[in-house]
Amino acid sequence: IVEDKDFILKRYGINVEFPVTKGKDDREVFVSPASLEQKAAMLAHLRKDLSKLPPKLVKKMKITKIVITEDLKAPNGKPMNGLMLPDSEDPVLYLRVSFPFFHELFHQIDFLDHGLFSEQEELNAFLLHRHSPGLMDEPLQESPARKKNKAWRDLEPDQNKLDLEIVDEQEANYFARLFNLDRPSYFASSKNAEKLAAMRKIIDGWSEGLINNQYWTDLEAGKVDEQYWKD
Repeated sequence: IVEDKDFILKRYGINVEFPVTKGKDDREVFVSPASLEQKAAMLAHLRKDLSKLPPKLVKKMKITKIVITEDLKAPNGKPMNGLMLPDSEDPVLYLRVSFPFFHELFHQIDFLDHGLFSEQEELNAFLLHRHSPGLMDEPLQESPARKKNKAWRDLEPDQNKLDLEIVDEQEANYFARLFNLDRPSYFASSKNAEKLAAMRKIIDGWSEGLINNQYWTDLEAGKVDEQYWKD
């Protein structure tokens, strides 16, 4: 456990923490301790997921701390599998044992790397809206400062009528499926293939070309690991 934690901190600049008590932390997020076996398994899983990404891009995401917990609830009491709470000083990613790392990573990219929020204060206001008690059921409205990727929108015009949070979750799921190589049926569907191709374009732009067609071929062949990237 110590070796994996030290490796992740040194290579990616991420401090992995485990709650020691059950209850709300200083951000009002409900967490609980994981067992020793869960900690070891989750660290190995995290290290494997991180190996699929160039270290410099992980650092670009400004994720400085990951909290791994057995149970997880947002400040409004809603059970969560993952929760990203960006902050200009201390951004934190919470992950439950189900470990939706790439899903939550997409939210961080979506928030911070595509100009969807012009100011950190606007981002914080959005997160307060999403996770505060009594506000979760209110629909999120798209503002001029928060424009979704046009290529994605053109594939599903009706998404403009959907609650913005639903659109976010759909995109995050496609992002995660690309990296996790799960649900082969999604890749076989022509409609989903178009969306996966659009998501690859988004990823190509985010990664500054480091995650390209050759990368996807290598990932599917099992060639992408910690030795794949130059630090």
